[in-house]
Amino acid sequence: MIFVYVVITVIIIASVLVFIQARNKKNELNNSLNSFCDINNFNCNKKYINIQDGFLLTYDEVKKKIILIKRNKEPKTIDFNLVLDCVVSIDGETINKSSVTNIIGGAILGGGIGALIGASIKSKKVEKIDNISLVLTINDLSSPKLEIKFPILGMTSDYDKEEVEEWHNVFKVIIERNKPVLQS
Repeated sequence: MIFVYVVITVIIIASVLVFIQARNKKNELNNSLNSFCDINNFNCNKKYINIQDGFLLTYDEVKKKIILIKRNKEPKTIDFNLVLDCVVSIDGETINKSSVTNIIGGAILGGGIGALIGASIKSKKVEKIDNISLVLTINDLSSPKLEIKFPILGMTSDYDKEEVEEWHNVFKVIIERNKPVLQS
């Protein structure tokens, strides 16, 4: 019986330590962002924090810049006009728009992100998703790819579908605004 109490106590202590460590990492990224925004007079419109991989993503719509802050690194800014493309990648497979039937079927089953997954799985059945990310193509020869990973929740293939879809839509709007306006 004492063994059970010891095991439960160890599990509780370990859980508390993991929680404290995650909170400290989140606070560190937020402090870096606040300092960066104060110094550069940025107004962050929305932010995404990935504690597992240690980065924070945000943007300033007025200054038209994306801000990426990685733990223990200098913040990186990317001008909106340098973003060329954004795709969803599931387990390394890029989601494309060529499979219209699967996109429509996925949309019926799961909404917008369901459409993306419907496009990715084609006719095969997906049993487990190990990683999902947005991959941006940046017009920068020294660093043309930016991958934004979204954590898989727990031991399942669950992830925050709304967060992935929201950020994908943000980048679609940025890319759309980059297109030249055709004048008649």
